[in-house]
Amino acid sequence: MINVGAEVARHCDKLVKSKCPNYQDGLLENIVRNGRIPKGRLLHYFPIPTPGDRTRDSWCGWHNDHSCLTALCSSYYMDSRDPTHEIDCPDPAAGLYARTRQGEELKIPIPRDALAFQIGESSQILTGGFLRATPHAVQALSYPESQWTMRDTLAVFMQPNHDLPMEPPAGISPDAVAVGQWKPGMSYGQFSKITIEYYYAD
Repeated sequence: MINVGAEVARHCDKLVKSKCPNYQDGLLENIVRNGRIPKGRLLHYFPIPTPGDRTRDSWCGWHNDHSCLTALCSSYYMDSRDPTHEIDCPDPAAGLYARTRQGEELKIPIPRDALAFQIGESSQILTGGFLRATPHAVQALSYPESQWTMRDTLAVFMQPNHDLPMEPPAGISPDAVAVGQWKPGMSYGQFSKITIEYYYAD
């Protein structure tokens, strides 16, 4: 997933460089390919035993990742009454959604033989806002299938090393890239720490 992510990052670098001459050549590709702290997480979504409307963020709330890129594989659904094999998702409305810059919410189906990539807040900062973080959420299944249906997926967060200065390219105002908990002068380690503390404050 990281090798494919490096190729995605290489094309992102070319796009940003074409629009921003002060952008550092190969920055995102170097972060993804040579970073020391990528994180892989197996994300598990538990059954929901109660009835009720399922909003877009009923399984995972709207948020941005704060890494540079996130790689995602297709979702894997199981029946908790017999979790020994994969099942088809019984609710076509359930799953991953992303919000466009125009505010439209789009369902993001990921085929079994494909990967999906999301832009994170670090890319928004480092590219001067030419790339934008992808707001996303996960909608739970409708009742009664939600009582016994579980969802798993694997996410790999490709992020800068902790000592990398989180600054936009020269000539780009910090106001143009303001996102999340970032403040000018932060390293990635500081940015990551304050972001995690914000999400888990309660």
